[in-house]
Amino acid sequence: GSGFKPIGDSSNRFTGSFNGSGNTISNLTINRSGRNVGLFGNVSSGGGITKTHLRAVNVSGSGDVGGLVGTNKGEIYQSSSTGNVTGDNADVGGLVGVNTGKVNRSYAAGSISNSANNLGGLIGENDGGEVRLSYATGEVNLTEPEDGSNVGGLVGQSSGGEVTRSHATGNVSGSDRTGGLIGRSSGTSINNSNATGNVNGPGNFVGGLVGLSQSNINGSYSAGTVQGDEYVGGLVGSMAETQESLIILTSNASGTVNGSQYTGGLIGANGLESFGPGPVSGGTIETSTASGTVTVPEGATGQQIGGLVGQNYQGTITSSNATGDVQAGDATSVGGLVGYNDAETLSTIRETYAAGAVDGGDNVGGLVGQNRNDLVTDSYAVGTVNGSASVGGLVGTNTGSNAKVNNSYAAGSVAGDSAGGLV
Repeated sequence: GSGFKPIGDSSNRFTGSFNGSGNTISNLTINRSGRNVGLFGNVSSGGGITKTHLRAVNVSGSGDVGGLVGTNKGEIYQSSSTGNVTGDNADVGGLVGVNTGKVNRSYAAGSISNSANNLGGLIGENDGGEVRLSYATGEVNLTEPEDGSNVGGLVGQSSGGEVTRSHATGNVSGSDRTGGLIGRSSGTSINNSNATGNVNGPGNFVGGLVGLSQSNINGSYSAGTVQGDEYVGGLVGSMAETQESLIILTSNASGTVNGSQYTGGLIGANGLESFGPGPVSGGTIETSTASGTVTVPEGATGQQIGGLVGQNYQGTITSSNATGDVQAGDATSVGGLVGYNDAETLSTIRETYAAGAVDGGDNVGGLVGQNRNDLVTDSYAVGTVNGSASVGGLVGTNTGSNAKVNNSYAAGSVAGDSAGGLV
């Protein structure tokens, strides 16, 4: 049967305040074909759910599906849901399908799956909402990767609002725009949050914390292994500016990262040099680190692989470092810190270092594989460097009228054709 009928829908929203007083509702079953599916189907901006806990739920619907609330415009406080939540359309989350209100001190656990867009362990889509001190522990699985995207351990897609002091621990399996915390984030302030589950997205824009980011990230980290194809990063798959200057500040990634192109221990691509409508500038990376090993799949035609950043286009990197090895096979533009660095105007890599061993094909450097028209200053590399051609202890190739290396050094051994101790 269709099970429990959700309280409230899009035409008759729940406007009251429900206080569960810490009590538990067990074995809730809902099987509906429409939208706004959960214990509460749709909660208005004046409504609220407090201290309400669901256990062993089995909730399924089309879209806007959550264990507790399908669509939330109000406030959810100290509440939770555990069990299975599934959908076959957009916006499916373990606790809330769509959130434009507040979710505070709440959590979800269990198996979350969907065959379409916006799938999250806690929230499917966060549209300008506030998520604080909340978490998700369940596995998140996109069942038909060819049809969906925006998959996150905590939130599938987030636009505006904030995610603060929140985390996700479950493994995440998606496609394009897949992240350990958020699949796709645009204009959302991400603060002091983390993800520790493994992330597997056979497509593009895959990150240990965020898959595709147009958001500021501060004091956050990821620790799981990350596997993808292009634009793959231990913390962020790709960061590209839109209207504002973006920053990743005091954040780190420690998991192993595997990708074929534009792959980095922290960020796969900071800026997009080759992008549909035209190049998009990167942001600022400051006081941030990556310590995991970065690898390229055997037999892949790899390019732009770095211990910290794979591609850095018109982006700034300062007071940051990478300590993991970079094992890139025959890939081109491979660096201990940055694989490929390019700028139309000086953006600068400053006060940075790389300590891992670097192995690649052409244009391989202990710090930067290929540097074009940009400044590298007050930086160093100490790992061994091995490549086929254009191999340098610090920079593999340094080209362009504005390309400069100042006050920097390399201390590791260098092997390869056209090899130099520094450049």
